[in-house]
Amino acid sequence: AWEISLGDHSTRVFNYQVELDNPVTLRLAGRKPLVHAMLRDVGLPIPPHLRFDLATLDTAARFLSEEASPCVVKPAGGYGGRGVTTHVEDERGLRRAALLASLEDDSLLIERQVPGESLRVLVLRGRAVHAVVRSGRRVVGDGKFDVETLCAGANPVIRIDRDARMTLAAQGIALTDVPRSGRAVLVKSLPPEAPERSELRTVYDTEMTGRLHPEFEQAAVRAASVVGSELAGVDFIAVDSTQPLFGNAFLNEVNTTPAFHHHYDSARESHPEVAVAVLRELLGVAS
Repeated sequence: AWEISLGDHSTRVFNYQVELDNPVTLRLAGRKPLVHAMLRDVGLPIPPHLRFDLATLDTAARFLSEEASPCVVKPAGGYGGRGVTTHVEDERGLRRAALLASLEDDSLLIERQVPGESLRVLVLRGRAVHAVVRSGRRVVGDGKFDVETLCAGANPVIRIDRDARMTLAAQGIALTDVPRSGRAVLVKSLPPEAPERSELRTVYDTEMTGRLHPEFEQAAVRAASVVGSELAGVDFIAVDSTQPLFGNAFLNEVNTTPAFHHHYDSARESHPEVAVAVLRELLGVAS
């Protein structure tokens, strides 16, 4: 823990936790089903979902059977990918995923798995100040070869697995389609080294600040406001975050104690600039 002072102002910092949000806001934001309901009520796009527990596993099984795509099972509270299982497709997988999630929280959440890249928009007191994405794998069309051939010629080769098939299907693209010259096609939602199913930690690798479609920034600011957070990392799943939000992406979570290490490149920068912006707010320094 640190105490930082400037003139008559001082603040305390514990790791990545700062004195901006009150405890009620922090507890509220930690309950994913409640936040989903609040965001849905203001018209923000939320994946279809259901809250359940081990005693009501049958309701989750019905939800899974009614969905046309695989599902994600996660603790209703939690962070960092702990207890999360993706690509849940049958009751056996559901039971295993629910048991893993229950180690983190008695209350569980099942939701439709949405293909796309993970995007985080950092919101500070009503302003979107930074954005980063975990890049998937893309091929660029040449107007001659189909998607499958382009994947085989990629370096490294893009393996056509469950993630690839699901990501392409969500865009209405078949392996035999020939993309027009210059068109970038998202083939895989996950980077090559990522585990495919359980407890995947999101490691962002590409800055998107200033490159997002404005609807993403607007939705992030709105989500933070609905939760009542002064500092939030708002997470989306998007096929292409440079295109309009609606019909292209879903809002996934609102994180009220966002870690700043996502927002800088330690190989090039000595510190995250967003941390400076937060300290300015905490210490009453005019921008």
